[in-house]
Amino acid sequence: MNREKPIGMMKNRHKRSLVACVTVMLAAACDDGSEQKSAAMPPPPPTVRVAEVAQKTIPIIMKFPGTVQSVKAVQIVPRVSGYIEKVYFEEGAFLKAGDPLYLIDPRPFKAQLEARLAQLKKDLATLDFWKADAKRQANLTRKGAAPVRTMELSASKREEMRAAVAEDRADIKLAKLDLSYTKIVAPFAGRTEDTRHYEGDLVNKNRDILTVLMQVDPIHVEFSMSARQIAEMRRLIAKGWAPAARRQYKAVVLLSDGRVYDQEGYLDFFSAQINPTTDTHIMRAIFPNPLIKLDRVHPAALTSGQYVPLRLTVGQQPGAVLIPMPALMQNQEGTHVFVVDKDSRAEKRKVEVDRLYRQQWVIGKGLERGERVIVRGLQKVRTGTIVKAENENSANK
Repeated sequence: MNREKPIGMMKNRHKRSLVACVTVMLAAACDDGSEQKSAAMPPPPPTVRVAEVAQKTIPIIMKFPGTVQSVKAVQIVPRVSGYIEKVYFEEGAFLKAGDPLYLIDPRPFKAQLEARLAQLKKDLATLDFWKADAKRQANLTRKGAAPVRTMELSASKREEMRAAVAEDRADIKLAKLDLSYTKIVAPFAGRTEDTRHYEGDLVNKNRDILTVLMQVDPIHVEFSMSARQIAEMRRLIAKGWAPAARRQYKAVVLLSDGRVYDQEGYLDFFSAQINPTTDTHIMRAIFPNPLIKLDRVHPAALTSGQYVPLRLTVGQQPGAVLIPMPALMQNQEGTHVFVVDKDSRAEKRKVEVDRLYRQQWVIGKGLERGERVIVRGLQKVRTGTIVKAENENSANK
């Protein structure tokens, strides 16, 4: 049996179908417009930060491991034998030139000097006698009252005593020297090590070591320079970038806590020979070391035997091309940077790197002053990419 649905119900069903159809059409229309709009608008260019290639004169610095050494280290030995009567200095103390170190019993040497003086007095008296006798014998010989032999003998005795007097005077000088050697003094300003002999010890002339005196102000820092580095220095000299006089090569060292030592040194020794085992030259710089006089363990003073990194300024490079460290990239193809041109397009550029200077790469070839290199956002960039470049210095403000 066919049943008829109410007209009102059928009308409602048609209304709902119509609304659904319109909704679908509107949605489709909206989707179609969005896709077209998306296809029409490309993504914005990636933002990168750039730095301008700099060019200026910079120092050429070589770095070496160095060892602090005393300028002089002298073993103090007695010049006369005898018993030590007094030790004047405190072990490890800083002394001035001429400060007393030891006293050897001077009494035997005073007695020896007095004996030499007495001998001189005796020989002078004898010389006076033979002078007078030689004169008398010469007068008698001229008158024929005495033989020539007697005159010659008297003259010989006179000359013999003159020689004896000269010898006495030389002996007196030696006796005075020996007496002066009983007081041992510092030959130069420096620091002592421990004493190896004390009061009452018998010490032997030119044999027993009493102590060691080291000159510590100024002080040396010794290091080795390879044959390749020597060749580089000669190349710099030939180009006019480095001085020929070694005193014009300035040096600085770092202390154990990383601070820069506050006294500047200079190169004062250049070995003429190469060590065949290490293929290096021995080099030496000299530094003022004034604080060592105030405190033997001063943290800002240099101490003999101490290891210190040394930086030697070997010349000045005019017109060096510099870029920040983050700008440089390296892969199997070599070393390169990305340069942003005037059209904001990134270009991959191969470069040659000379060295690192104060967190900047020194570029030997491939860049010119004023060009812009990308330092941040490199992962977003390929050759030909259009970028939005922001100045690195401005971005950091």
